[in-house]
Amino acid sequence: MKYIILNTLSVFLLFIMGSCKQNPKSEQAEHKLMLNDSLQQLISIDTVTIRHINTPLNLSGQVSFVQDKVVEVFPLFGGNVVEVHAELGDYVQKGVLLATIRSSEIADYQQQEIEAKTNLDVAKKNFDVATDMASSGLSSEKEVLVAQKELDNAKGQLNKIKEIISIYNISDNSLYSLKSPVSGFVVKKNINREMQLRSDNSSEVFTISGLDEVWVIANVYESDISKIKLNNPAQIKVSAYPNEVWETRIEKIYNILDPESKTMQVRMKLTNPDYKLKPGMYAQIETVNTQLESKQELCIPKNAIIFDNNKQYVVVIKPDREFILKEITVKTISGNYAAISTGLAENERIVNKNGILIYNALSAN
Repeated sequence: MKYIILNTLSVFLLFIMGSCKQNPKSEQAEHKLMLNDSLQQLISIDTVTIRHINTPLNLSGQVSFVQDKVVEVFPLFGGNVVEVHAELGDYVQKGVLLATIRSSEIADYQQQEIEAKTNLDVAKKNFDVATDMASSGLSSEKEVLVAQKELDNAKGQLNKIKEIISIYNISDNSLYSLKSPVSGFVVKKNINREMQLRSDNSSEVFTISGLDEVWVIANVYESDISKIKLNNPAQIKVSAYPNEVWETRIEKIYNILDPESKTMQVRMKLTNPDYKLKPGMYAQIETVNTQLESKQELCIPKNAIIFDNNKQYVVVIKPDREFILKEITVKTISGNYAAISTGLAENERIVNKNGILIYNALSAN
């Protein structure tokens, strides 16, 4: 639909030019396109101005996990993996079951629980006997206190083993459940059904991370380090979403150089509520040092620039309302403005919106 509208507008412009040719005042007038009421409704006009502008610094980097939100999950015991309940990329809630593992090591805890229950039963009976005998005058109060202490110890041992079983999510048949300690995405998985886990295994089987916030880590060449300051504003783009820009600031400077690449890293944080940004994505970063003194430059809105055949043009409106093309040289682009080194003068009027339509009409003429 957008292309149909643009083509229609272009035809409309050519029609206007053709109308001008039907009633020329001179041969020169045949080749002029003038600003009239009809064209003024299609375009917007801006003025070449002098502005303070900071020279941007372009960096490359990658989207990364926020390390504070990355949690590694390790097996508590060696054993055989009975079932895996989460796959790579799944979103899991805190406490959800990730895997079920059968382990002979769990039998020791289950046996300890049985023994603790037996000891508690014995201690209760001994305490009841000591209490009855004391009330009959057949034993001393000291013996009751000893029985009470043994009962308290037995209760403590049983509570301890129950707490361990609860923490390890141990169930019957020597099974224990591996559960997610946090809510997030499964970003790494090193476990499969029927896998045998060694008791001395030191590798994580799951890595869980939240993605509602992400880091962008950028590389800064040694020659550009002086241009980097904390809280410098930054604009970030990724190739997956070329028309979107994420605004942020530099929150961390890693003040060491990589010995091989001779680059220093800086970090930015972005909110990512819709999970568009994925760790590992290549990112383009534009930042400026607002602490440096800005320069006065001849500036125009960057939307006014027309690119054609490796050259840059703008449509200028002369005082007599005639449209003409001017080739320009762009010095730098910062934010929504471009600094111009040649081709324009201050206070010239230029077309800022739909300039490509005027350009096409003039080129066709």
